Amino acid sequence: KKIDTSNRLQNLLDEYIKYLSTIRFESFRENFLNVINQLSRKKKLVNDIILDSDLGKILFLDANGDSMSVREFSAGESEIVALSILWAINKTSGRKHPIITDSPLNRLDKIHREKFIEVFIKNSDHQIIFLSTDEEIKDAKHYKIDPFINKYLLIDHDKQNKTSKIKEGYFDDK
Repeated sequence: KKIDTSNRLQNLLDEYIKYLSTIRFESFRENFLNVINQLSRKKKLVNDIILDSDLGKILFLDANGDSMSVREFSAGESEIVALSILWAINKTSGRKHPIITDSPLNRLDKIHREKFIEVFIKNSDHQIIFLSTDEEIKDAKHYKIDPFINKYLLIDHDKQNKTSKIKEGYFDDK
């Protein structure tokens, strides 16, 4: 009788977990689609997403409802998809996890860069850490993101000693 009760309880918990996952994923889905549609210049870059429980992964769907491979995205589109996923995770979880991105502006064309700055940077309520090249952020004044930048840090590599130090400043501050 105890084993039977334990099995029924386990089944009930499994159903409840599936129920909570479905609700949580729906919120994630809405947040993802909202931000990707704002960031992408292509109408419906990703038409929808579904959670494939059997495969244990998210599937991106095109306008026909067909599954899309991440290989179909350009480097810039992949960046937008990744940033949209991170944004949706933060919104869905209700937490403000920092987002760390390596040279996002280098992979984006002018229109996507402007959308990224307007939608993502200027509306973020969480920390974004850019790892950038010397060319990438020098246009901060042009894009009017100076007020959104808290601190510039430079990783200064010493070739002779084979060490790196972090110091305040940017490339032109050397």
